[in-house]
Amino acid sequence: MWCTPYFYILRTLIVRTFDIFFIGYWSCWLIIRITRTYRMPLPILNNWLADIVFVPIIVHFSLALSSIIFDKDELKGYALWQIFLVCFSVSLLYEWILPATALYTKADIADVFAYFAGGLFYYCWHQKRFLRRFFIDRSVAEA
Repeated sequence: MWCTPYFYILRTLIVRTFDIFFIGYWSCWLIIRITRTYRMPLPILNNWLADIVFVPIIVHFSLALSSIIFDKDELKGYALWQIFLVCFSVSLLYEWILPATALYTKADIADVFAYFAGGLFYYCWHQKRFLRRFFIDRSVAEA
């Protein structure tokens, strides 16, 4: 059937992407968006949690996608410097470039720390759990 490879890619991306941490990141983001829309922001969630989960969402999705495209036989995680490079890029864009060009954003140094905290969390906990799950699932499937 002609759509089988595309279905396989989509299914694999969904299986590798949606784990408990990733669902938690998106749940936090959704709660934050809903409370902002109804003008009832929750202080801790509204201030830093959205920034903390932003980098892990980006890094995890890119790891899941690159594992399908490039690493068909072996999955490798990102080094800490690579994750911090993403944190630096996000900080540069959202805390320096956009506040200088857009009226609706403002620079906040606490957001920069939140991006790096999210990246460190991803490296220390989420990525290790994801890689362990991938290798355990693969070894069971190959047995």
